[in-house]
Amino acid sequence: MDISLTFLVIGGDLRQNFLAERLAEKGCTVYTLGLSGEHPAKGCIAVDSLEQLPYSPDVAVLPLVASNDGVNVNAPFSESPEKEIPLKEVCRHLKSSALIVGGKLSGGVQDIFRQSGREFADYFTREELIIENCVPTAEGALQIAIENTPKTIHGSDVLILGFGNVAKATARVFAALGARVHIAARKQRDLAYAGTLGYIALPMTSLAKHLGGKDIIINTVPVQLLDGEKLKNIDRDTLIIDLASKPGGVDLAAASDLRLKVIWALSLPGKTAPVTSGIIIADTVLNICRERGLYDV
Repeated sequence: MDISLTFLVIGGDLRQNFLAERLAEKGCTVYTLGLSGEHPAKGCIAVDSLEQLPYSPDVAVLPLVASNDGVNVNAPFSESPEKEIPLKEVCRHLKSSALIVGGKLSGGVQDIFRQSGREFADYFTREELIIENCVPTAEGALQIAIENTPKTIHGSDVLILGFGNVAKATARVFAALGARVHIAARKQRDLAYAGTLGYIALPMTSLAKHLGGKDIIINTVPVQLLDGEKLKNIDRDTLIIDLASKPGGVDLAAASDLRLKVIWALSLPGKTAPVTSGIIIADTVLNICRERGLYDV
């Protein structure tokens, strides 16, 4: 097995810097392009353009999200003369047998990779990444709650909508600080499980009548559970944190009309824990490489 893989890490936020460092620590040769200048990636070789690459990389690592427009790499910190880094050009500078990995690869992005003949994988669909990312998401929600409420978390009434991986991790964090955690879920199995963990289980069908009297409401479901009618049941001083991906779970226009405080906290791992999140992504990328027979350390 080859332990001297050459990686090209391109674009993204600060997570990519720590991802690149992790790959270098594992004995890989790592080139970087268009990364944040806030924390130079140690042990890596920065290039200003694809043309500066002395070798064709074995693996390209794109950010989460890989592309915002389906044409170029999501690289807000790129300092290349053209600023934009076209995905087709990335493919052209890789080995013909190269692997491309990235997060949230759209259909159009995947088509570009197929047309180039390069293999690709979406690390955002990987179970290990999804589970491990729940911890920085939960801690990020806690940070938001502490910064935006006048009370201690201890003794607060916290209602969490949903009981998936993110909700479970968030419930553990808030309960550990002494919050009274309420769980609203659809499945009876989830309600029963929540009850065994000491949480107050509430059926989603009766959500409307349980929204009042809560200090913090945290949504984890990417469906609009808190529509205009339900929002009328929420106290004005309640903090609402929406952790769900687009389209989110809160009618933001209605919440604004009711003067409710809503924080839609997207991509929390990258904002609150870029070191941990970058390492999680790097280890997931190496797992993908192992499965493809490229790496065995």
